Amino acid sequence: MEKKNRIIRHHNKQTGVTYLYWGHSTYIPGKTYPEVTKQCIGKLNSTGEFVPNKTFLTLSDQIQKETGLLWEQEAPGASIVKGTAYEIKRYGFTALIEKGSTSTGMKKILYKIYSDNYRSILSLLESLMTYPDRPLYRPRHFQDTCFHTSGQKLSEHLITAQLNLLDTDSIQRFLVEFRKHHEIDSRDSQSPYPDTIVLVISPEPLSGIPPLLMFLKERTLRPLFYRILNREESDCSQSSFDSQLKDLRNTQWRKGPVLIFSSKAYSHAHVNHLLRNNYRFFIELPSDNEIYLDSVRESSAHIHDTVNYYEPYGVYMWRKTITVEAPRRGRGANSYSLTLYLCLSPTDQITAQRELGRNFLKGKKELEQDPTLAHEDFYATYYHIHQDHERDTIFIEHNRDSQRIAMRTCGLRGYLASHSYPPEKAYQYIRARERLEPGFMDFLSRMKRPKHRLEELFDAKMFLAFLQSVIESWIHSVMDSYLLSDTHSCESIREELLEAFWKRPADQEVSQGSWTGLSQEIQKLFYIFSITDDSDVSSQVAASVRKELKQRKLERGLKID
Repeated sequence: MEKKNRIIRHHNKQTGVTYLYWGHSTYIPGKTYPEVTKQCIGKLNSTGEFVPNKTFLTLSDQIQKETGLLWEQEAPGASIVKGTAYEIKRYGFTALIEKGSTSTGMKKILYKIYSDNYRSILSLLESLMTYPDRPLYRPRHFQDTCFHTSGQKLSEHLITAQLNLLDTDSIQRFLVEFRKHHEIDSRDSQSPYPDTIVLVISPEPLSGIPPLLMFLKERTLRPLFYRILNREESDCSQSSFDSQLKDLRNTQWRKGPVLIFSSKAYSHAHVNHLLRNNYRFFIELPSDNEIYLDSVRESSAHIHDTVNYYEPYGVYMWRKTITVEAPRRGRGANSYSLTLYLCLSPTDQITAQRELGRNFLKGKKELEQDPTLAHEDFYATYYHIHQDHERDTIFIEHNRDSQRIAMRTCGLRGYLASHSYPPEKAYQYIRARERLEPGFMDFLSRMKRPKHRLEELFDAKMFLAFLQSVIESWIHSVMDSYLLSDTHSCESIREELLEAFWKRPADQEVSQGSWTGLSQEIQKLFYIFSITDDSDVSSQVAASVRKELKQRKLERGLKID
């Protein structure tokens, strides 16, 4: 049997250099030492990074991957164009992130806390946000194809060094400064609701990520700061909330901000605890919850009424008051009145029903090919399986009743609230959770270092995820101001801006370059997000953007400035 090759290290004590070999050893009977077959493929430099030699570069891509020394293959980048003195790379989306960091005050405060290292911090952020399907420690494709803030080569050593700079003390100083920066303009707010809401992010129990509280400015839904809950109490237990949310009882938080939960945190006991302690909350109901299913059946004949239609965002909001039993010892209420909201997005409903219909057809074919799947929940719920007296499958048909119920819930989300809020306020809370939480958890999970645990330098990684949520909330706020939610998403904007190329003279600073070949659609986004000055955007494009905004306002019955 052929021996499996592995990495063999040899440290030269005289030169201090560690050489790496690719090979294997074979036991020879009668000898006191094995026979080693190996070839030198490179060495480690002073920072511990692998430096390949010519032998390594002649190995096939598959063997290079097997060594575990490279995490991705060299990407063909937009490097220096032959015959010219210019370098052309993607820069549009990176420029958007830089603009967002400036507009939110993030860049100024990062510089205040970390001085010139803020550039590398922004480059890590840009790398992760530009290519969402790539982990933090796979920056080569980004490096080869995009200009970024620092201009430095992103390597494992640099990434880890920058994460080490993000210690707990400096992170807390940043959060204090950032919070002050965004609370200055809200002191005179006359809103009848608290100026801050709290998104309670509950990860999967086995993810190794602790739950956390993200405090958002209610008017803009922009993250202000965050607080990690007790890692030992990943179920958001009562004691964890009581110990971590002491702020909610002091003068600053007199009424207490609204706590927004996903369905992962829902349980009857949890709701009872929140009610008894007078927390203001807004919690998503699980799709199999009886209260939710009953409300879906009850609302089916009325949810499409015009009075339930919320024009600005094109959704239907139906609500009712329900009573929840919460027996307690001694004095106090034994039941509470809560408001149940159902939010229906017609766009999401059509997309989800189309996808579910395909899954039902596909599931029937899979079940006919493999009847043993009948024991799985999906197949047992949505199909009738007819068997003979020997329990052999005769034929399979769709369970129309259960499939109709599933189709009815497409595009619907149910929430329980401790107080009754106007539909626009309730929908604002829903959007806060749906916009920030999924992206936050995905962003955080991509920062695992190869052959290390995600918990390594966890506070620094959590901080980067927070910075990403700040930028995304800024993008959403600009989209909302131009009423782009129906036609654009963060993903579509990213894809379009990746086609914006920047040309710079070779060996010069990025700022010395200029845009090249900007399409009309890209120029519109540049104007909307103020990415560049007016010289790069034609007057016709600016006029077109203003005209389209006016038309969208007329369609929605909004006031025109």
